[in-house]
Amino acid sequence: MKNLAGKRQKFTGLFASILLALALVLSLLLVFLFRAPESMLPGTEAYFLVRSSAEISFEDALSFGGRFAAYPMGARAVLSIAPDFIIPLVPFILGAISFLLFMLLLKDFEIKPKKLILAVLIASPSFLWLFNTLNSASFAVCIALLGFWLFSRKSFARCIAIPVFMLAPLFDFTIGILCLALLFFYGFFMLKKKGLLFVTLAFSVLASAAYYGWLVMNTGFERLLFETGATGFNAALSAFISELGANYGIGIFALMLAVFGIIAHWHAKYRNLFVFFSVSLLFVTSFFAPKAIFLLNFFIAVFAAYGFADIYNSRWENKVFRNFVLLILACGLLFSYISYSQRFVAEEPNPETLGAMEYIGTLPAGAVFSDYSRGHWISFAGKKNVMDENLWLAPNVNQRWQDSQELLNTRDLEKAMQIISKYNINYIWIDNEIMQKHWKSQEEGLMFLLKYSKSNFRKSYDKEGVQVWEVIG
Repeated sequence: MKNLAGKRQKFTGLFASILLALALVLSLLLVFLFRAPESMLPGTEAYFLVRSSAEISFEDALSFGGRFAAYPMGARAVLSIAPDFIIPLVPFILGAISFLLFMLLLKDFEIKPKKLILAVLIASPSFLWLFNTLNSASFAVCIALLGFWLFSRKSFARCIAIPVFMLAPLFDFTIGILCLALLFFYGFFMLKKKGLLFVTLAFSVLASAAYYGWLVMNTGFERLLFETGATGFNAALSAFISELGANYGIGIFALMLAVFGIIAHWHAKYRNLFVFFSVSLLFVTSFFAPKAIFLLNFFIAVFAAYGFADIYNSRWENKVFRNFVLLILACGLLFSYISYSQRFVAEEPNPETLGAMEYIGTLPAGAVFSDYSRGHWISFAGKKNVMDENLWLAPNVNQRWQDSQELLNTRDLEKAMQIISKYNINYIWIDNEIMQKHWKSQEEGLMFLLKYSKSNFRKSYDKEGVQVWEVIG
């Protein structure tokens, strides 16, 4: 009977491992399996990285009409090695490596139930977003996991963690700095000998300060005096919870389970100060710097699995009711995964947007004005933009934002033409999302001027909700 039970356990474990592997492959190939082939990758940053990695330079002739390329260098440098070959594979490779490193960390620290933790991680919206499109944060997260795995070694391999942690901020400043903070908590609370910790932190901080200090010296530092999105508690919550519309937030059911897990292990908080301080830091930071969610998500996966296991192992008078509750929670996690994946796969740019990008690429040289969120698509098409999403260390960023908002919302033709002349604007990109964002009707703002000032503007493209206007006056 014992042999039979052992065989059943091994078979169940093997079956669970196979399901986990299939789920991982499905999650990492989500875009390629369900997104239209002509749509390329979702989002905007992917197009910036593809364009800027084609030719590494510290002069960007297209962003903000021409600027010093004050961006993190890491991802661009890696992609420049063989962009045509590796770019389609990079998200999948980074996701697989990150998953493997996290699994090894769980094994090293004897954190269980391992397979359940990994399953929650795979089904999380932030994991899907991070490793299904091209972005600098995925590089930084993968490097951070590698650094922590090396630092947890008891051999000479720990020393290799020094250059690894030095590299992380050069891929993504937010992720890199947060990783150094987590490394400090880990070393301070869990290591007896802290010499290597301080050496690693010192070299990493110096490398980051040298690189970003050099960027500031070449650009100057202009603090952003505007908000690009909604502000307030509701907006912050909407950017944190996936079901409320966050681009890469935490699923509500995973968060609920994580709360149960934290409550169940609250009595051991003083024995796990590293976890306590890390989760607290990442949770608070995520409301100001949303990229912190990518790191917080790994802790959420662990505590969500703890919560699920605690509910299962608790004493229930009615086990049928217990199983029903667990089924609801499991279905909730699955529903969160499916609903977010559908939204993510359908994310712009769609084939119609790519068609507009292809069209403006055929136009004579000139600057294209649009909402700043279209800036990377415009520059990917080979045209100068007025603004894009690389706002930090951008030239005259506050004045450009003020002028852009004024141009979008004014019905004064003279004022509009002054701004157009100031930035040498030759073309204007308008689409349905921009209309909904800035105007209630086509009789408002810049749309009114485009429609009725026929001596100054001519519509040259209008397909599937995307319009391109030429400035002729």
